[in-house]
Amino acid sequence: MTNINIVILGAGYAGIRAALGLEKKFRAEKEIQITIIDRNDYHLFNPNLYEVATADEDLASLIQLKRSVVIPLGEIFKGKKLRFIKGEIKEIDRQSKTVALVSKKISYDYLLAALGPAPDYLNIQGAEQYALPLKGLVGALRIKNQIEFAMQARRLSGHKDNLKVVVAGGGLTGVEFAAELAGEMKYLAWRNEYSRNKIEILILEAQANLLGERFKKMGRDAFKRLKKLGVKVMLGSKISEVARNYIKLLGEEGIRFDVLVWAAGVTAGNVPFAQPLSKDSKGRILTNEHLAAKTDDKIFALGDCASIFNKSQKLAPATAEDAIWHGDYISYALPLIMQNLRPKPYVGRQHGAIAQVGGKYAIVNYGGFYVKGIFGYIIRQIVNWYYYAGLIG
Repeated sequence: MTNINIVILGAGYAGIRAALGLEKKFRAEKEIQITIIDRNDYHLFNPNLYEVATADEDLASLIQLKRSVVIPLGEIFKGKKLRFIKGEIKEIDRQSKTVALVSKKISYDYLLAALGPAPDYLNIQGAEQYALPLKGLVGALRIKNQIEFAMQARRLSGHKDNLKVVVAGGGLTGVEFAAELAGEMKYLAWRNEYSRNKIEILILEAQANLLGERFKKMGRDAFKRLKKLGVKVMLGSKISEVARNYIKLLGEEGIRFDVLVWAAGVTAGNVPFAQPLSKDSKGRILTNEHLAAKTDDKIFALGDCASIFNKSQKLAPATAEDAIWHGDYISYALPLIMQNLRPKPYVGRQHGAIAQVGGKYAIVNYGGFYVKGIFGYIIRQIVNWYYYAGLIG
């Protein structure tokens, strides 16, 4: 093998895992170059992202907030045979096998597309215009600032009706965000000279339970915990339209809001191919059993931008754990494919979930093991530490 360029797009869970795994396999191969491209020079640790959107600047500076959710790529790649390029991906040309950035082109022999997701507004009119997605560090800070602004504006205007923060979506992201926000509201209200009793936090969930069909018990416990924290939950409430400060619901009265946080799911982010690949209805690249694109065997799709089916022939969920498995698999499969050998097919697995529901309280549901409260919180911290240690080594 001579002068082989492996290019990885995206430094999220799948991209980072693939880069580190392949670097270990090819460290002694001088002819193989592994390049990872991302618009940011850090890896975003999403489980802590809601803390940025709810924390108070007097309690945590912006630098401290950033450290809680980002890991510099320089730290992760230190001492590794990896090349990192910071840049915005403009176009991928499959014919010339190049990735065009703003000021340069990068050639590839094998391309791993592992770009992150985009918010899924579910074709709801007005949602993208008036809702704030909890996406990335900038998105989290924008939500935080908007909540502060709404509180100050109400205090100065003298409005007597309650300030209302609505969270669209009762999955893990929505539940964790609402719970953490409830814990911060008492301090925020005091600082802004605004009555805590005049602040409402509401979760709107279209399904009959929180946290999805697979985790009904977790959903019931999360519901009880949220109620204790003062968070209202409306189940079976489907949003039909969003206007400025107003949500229309199917078959129900509308709801006024001051801040609308969108946590109703994700879809594939844009992967700008000059010659289109086959994709599903959510824009995810269709893959074969080895995670290669069905219409181009030199391109592999991982994480949120890939349509991958697990062992039960169900579409793999867009979770960090699944993305990590994708990265691990491609680290095993690609070296074999490069030698014209046939690897075992990818087999996804069902996994559990951990939900941190305000303060030092979390619910853990993994492989028949179920615990909640402070012990769940401790497990959550151990899992986070283990992931971080695995990156830094």
